[in-house]
Amino acid sequence: MLTEKQINLLPERIAKRLSDVNTKFLEIAGNRIKEIGKLSPSDAQRLTRMVDFGSDMDEIVKKLSQISAKNTSEIYEIFDIVAKDNDRFAEKCCAAQGIPFQGHKENATVKKWVQSLAAQTAKSYHNLTQNIAFMVIGKDGRKHLTPLAKAYRDIMDKAVLAVTTGVSDYQAEMRHALRQLADSGLRVKYTPLKGKAGKTVDYASGYSRRLDTAIRQNILWGVKECNLGMQEKYGEEFGANGYEISYHSNPRPSHADMGGRQYVIGKGRRIKGKYYPSFSTVEGLLADYGCLHFKFPIICGVSEPTYDAGELKKMKKADKKTIVFEGKEYTRYEASQLQRKIETSVRHAKDRQIIAKAAGDEELRRQEQEKINLLTSKYDKLSKASGLPTRKERMTVSGYRKVTTLRELKNVNGNDIIKKEIEKGNIKIEINPQKQARHIKGAKEYVKGKSYLVITMEQARKIINEKHGTGELVFDRKGNWKYKELIDCDMEIGVVVDLKTKEEIRTSKGTIHYSKTGTHLVPRKDSKNG
Repeated sequence: MLTEKQINLLPERIAKRLSDVNTKFLEIAGNRIKEIGKLSPSDAQRLTRMVDFGSDMDEIVKKLSQISAKNTSEIYEIFDIVAKDNDRFAEKCCAAQGIPFQGHKENATVKKWVQSLAAQTAKSYHNLTQNIAFMVIGKDGRKHLTPLAKAYRDIMDKAVLAVTTGVSDYQAEMRHALRQLADSGLRVKYTPLKGKAGKTVDYASGYSRRLDTAIRQNILWGVKECNLGMQEKYGEEFGANGYEISYHSNPRPSHADMGGRQYVIGKGRRIKGKYYPSFSTVEGLLADYGCLHFKFPIICGVSEPTYDAGELKKMKKADKKTIVFEGKEYTRYEASQLQRKIETSVRHAKDRQIIAKAAGDEELRRQEQEKINLLTSKYDKLSKASGLPTRKERMTVSGYRKVTTLRELKNVNGNDIIKKEIEKGNIKIEINPQKQARHIKGAKEYVKGKSYLVITMEQARKIINEKHGTGELVFDRKGNWKYKELIDCDMEIGVVVDLKTKEEIRTSKGTIHYSKTGTHLVPRKDSKNG
């Protein structure tokens, strides 16, 4: 039988294509916000043209249409894989009983069952992709599922309003909208499916899921329904009178006991000296939403369990072990749920990083990268501490590219950056006498009221030659070097003049200013404002 990991991987290619469309949507929205931000408040006519965003929505619909045929075809392929897997299991059981076997291609009843489930799942795929929405936070502070076109228009209207009213910081004004776009993504109202594979949650009106997540869940639901139906049919054919429940590690506590055990259909009873509890005692658990256990038919008293009592006891003992992580105790099940939570958080942060890049908001982009780095580190430490397998494919987001964080930029090797800028011809290390003289009291170039050095030009030259590349470089909000370097000197070098109070403060700290025409040194206060 297919393993838990193999089953979970079945819908991943389909989900990946849908995730790619979500990334495209974020890039389109981010670029549109950036374009609007470039315009002046007086350019009303161009602003009006820019918010004619029908082409944006057309592009998303086109992308979904392009992958529809391929995804639908793969849904049918998935059910064929699952059906063949069930055939192999049933064929062995029938052979053991000396019973002729017909696979799902020849068995009309089973074939119809598999085809109907595949068709139902494919239909749910098309229904979901035709009804895409967006989650917005209303004035009441609550989340509302809103048709994509309307939600998109509202956010673009906000961008236009920000420009026409002349806000001082457009990017900061739009940052909440960018996060909202990324955190929502392309969503659908989740459609409950019914069947033996499990109860789906009957969500309240407006409850939604990411498009790729909803499709993945529906496919996995269909796979489980296919397994259960085929196993029941084949079980009847070779005279099964019970079921074995598959075992998987780290189950939810309420499901832990049934994993790996055998149950009899009807009342619990002894068969050949061994007691078999009734299958009815766990049938309801198998129907729980998200249950990863499967049943497969057996002949009680004949079929050997997959795991003997000793093996099962050892595995379940391992499942009960607890770990301490970041000062808190977790069961392995709780740790696995924390893994899933971190995986989701990483995907959201990557989406925010992508839309920030498209919108030209480098500060937000690098802030989100910092979150990604911290979450990824936490995930690795948790996985190592718990011994749980990682699911890093669940943190993959198309279009994401790692960037340097603001914190990392501050800690980069300043000397390397300076060398590269010299090679490009953007700066010179040699002191610029004219610029330096503006900060030497007594020189004819000195501007009254400015901070000034108490050292000579030659001493300033020596300090620049010795200290350049050893201090802290100053970067703007986008991560670009401002051609300034903060240094600490071994002596008092000058006086800082407070522009408001005219108070003079002696200091040993300075800022080296770089340019194509040379450098100059300026005294500074303890604060790192350059």
